[in-house]
Amino acid sequence: MMSFWMKRGLLGVALGFALVWPLAAAEVAREKSSDGETAGPNVTEVAPDAFTVPDGSAKEIMEYVKELESRVNSEIERLRGNLKQSSIEAADKILAGDPDQAEGTFAVQLKMKFLKPQERLALATELKAAGKDKLARIVLAVDWQYKLRMASMMGMKPNERRRLIEDVLKYLGEAPPEQSDVMLAQMVGRLAESLRDQSFTVKTYESLIKLLEEGKDPSAQALAKKLAGVVRRLTLVGNTVTIEGTLLNGEPLDMSKYRGKVVLIDFWATWCGPCVAEVPNMKKNYDLYHDKGFEILGISLDRSREPLDKFVKEKELPWAIVYGPGDARSPSVEYYGVMAIPTMFLVGKDGKVVSIEARGPKLDQMLEELLGPTEKKE
Repeated sequence: MMSFWMKRGLLGVALGFALVWPLAAAEVAREKSSDGETAGPNVTEVAPDAFTVPDGSAKEIMEYVKELESRVNSEIERLRGNLKQSSIEAADKILAGDPDQAEGTFAVQLKMKFLKPQERLALATELKAAGKDKLARIVLAVDWQYKLRMASMMGMKPNERRRLIEDVLKYLGEAPPEQSDVMLAQMVGRLAESLRDQSFTVKTYESLIKLLEEGKDPSAQALAKKLAGVVRRLTLVGNTVTIEGTLLNGEPLDMSKYRGKVVLIDFWATWCGPCVAEVPNMKKNYDLYHDKGFEILGISLDRSREPLDKFVKEKELPWAIVYGPGDARSPSVEYYGVMAIPTMFLVGKDGKVVSIEARGPKLDQMLEELLGPTEKKE
């Protein structure tokens, strides 16, 4: 078995190379391969004194910098090649033995950093043949993640995205979910949401919940609970909403005070740029419609109280804000599966949600529909 310190050492080597490439490149000489030829690009060693800027004209100094940069970049490329070779060799040595799950996971993840997609699938096949099914599943999960990222980045057509999602769900159903499947499940959900088809998205999340609940992995169970909240949020329109928590003044939130009013419920944080960008429009609409029965209730996800208090004071926010540090934050965040902010619910006078995307111009439009036109205040 591989010791803890050996694992730490290998990880340290990998991280060390990643961090010091630009510095080490200046002083590391070319290594020779067994046949006497250079292992990497044919470059000249960058000696320490090469970083002493010579005297000369501006043109001569510019040429010196260009040449030095070229030599250093070549050395960096050589080091990258050496890092790849050594990392793959180290991973293979670990996997050739009898590693435990943590050691095997380390080796697989290390090797996958340097493999192309088709090479990853070959590795999964090798691991399966060696009876290392759990490690093979880690490789396959990473490969599926790669495909999901490409689907988002390359603008895959909606029908192709649907097929990809269905294929991943089929894969996840082949064995009880492990920790390596958790990130994959989250990515499937996000891709489904990008289709803007609520029925399909809810169906996808419900399938994920069922699959995750069948596993014994704690992280899979925890994600299943979060996704149940996401489904609850996505199906909120036409239903009542319940918000719990403690206000900034220390008093418990009393939702009965908002009965009969149009209420914007805003999940936000001061560190969230898009959240802060919504504030001017929110204040504008608060001034326009407050006298007609419009209220705003903020649910802060700030990590600490100080920046929140400062922001509320500087921006003169007139509405109530629910806040709790860390695990003491509003339980409604988890209950409604709020995994990205800003998230905004607009609630009608009857207490039922009319929108879960009430932002920007859409908020303006919906308030006018719900409360009628109003003259802009100077």
